[in-house]
Amino acid sequence: MLICAVCVGLIGLLPLKLWAAEDDAKQLFKEANQCYQDGKFNDALERYKKLESLGYQSGALYYNMGNTYYKLGAIGYAILYYERAAKLIGNDEDLIANLELARMRTKDRIQELPPFLLESIVERWLGIFSLTGVAVGTVVAFYLLMAIAIARLQKLPLNPTLMQVGFYVTLVITLFFAITFGAKSYHDAQRAEAIVVSPTLNLKSEPKDEAKTILTVHDGLKVSIMRQLGEWLEVRLPNGDKGWAKSTDIAQI
Repeated sequence: MLICAVCVGLIGLLPLKLWAAEDDAKQLFKEANQCYQDGKFNDALERYKKLESLGYQSGALYYNMGNTYYKLGAIGYAILYYERAAKLIGNDEDLIANLELARMRTKDRIQELPPFLLESIVERWLGIFSLTGVAVGTVVAFYLLMAIAIARLQKLPLNPTLMQVGFYVTLVITLFFAITFGAKSYHDAQRAEAIVVSPTLNLKSEPKDEAKTILTVHDGLKVSIMRQLGEWLEVRLPNGDKGWAKSTDIAQI
C-alpha cells in the first residue's frame, strides 16, 4: 500500500520552507506517487530522492521509498527505508507487513542473541510509540496544561474541583509524554544500527582491503555499528559476531 495523501505525506516534513517551496514539495510528492501508481518506479524514486535531498523527512516519504525500492528489487534499500519510516510512524500495520515481506527475501538467516530481561522490557515499551507520536502528544498535553493553568489564574467561572483534578491529570500526562520522548530520542541516538545495502559484503578481520574475509553477508541484513576508522566501520551481527566493512556497503538507519 502506498501512502498517497498529500496531507499525510507532508506532515512532519522538515525543515520548514517558504509557502512556495512547500507547494513545490507537495506537487513533487504527488508526481512521485502518480509515477508509482503508473508503474514508473525509477521515475517515482527519482522524485522521492529529490525530496529527501532537499532535507525533507517523514514516515510517509520513507515508507513510499521503501515500497519503490522493493518494486525495483533493491531489498537492502527497501528494508533501510522501511526501518527509517518505522522510527517516525511506529507500528503501522502496512509498514510492518511490508517490512516482514522484504525480510523474507533476504539471504542471511542469522540467529539473534536473546536480549536481557530489562532491555527487552524497555525495547517493548519504547516500541509502542513512534517518535512523531510522542512529540505531538507532548506538545498537545503541554498546551492543554497551560490552558488549564491560565483558566485557574483568571478565575474563570468553572468548577474549581474539576479544574484542579484536570490540572494534575494533565500534568501527569505531559510528564509521561515528555519522559517517553526523551527516553526514545536517547535510545534511538545510542543505537547506531545500519542495513547492508551491497548485494554481497565480505566482512574483514581488520580495517583494510587485504585483510582476511571472516564472513560473507548480503543486502538487507541489519547490523550494529560499533566504531569507525576512516572509511571502515566495525559492525556487530545479530549473533554477536564482529567484522569490518566499508561505509559505502552499509547505510545507517
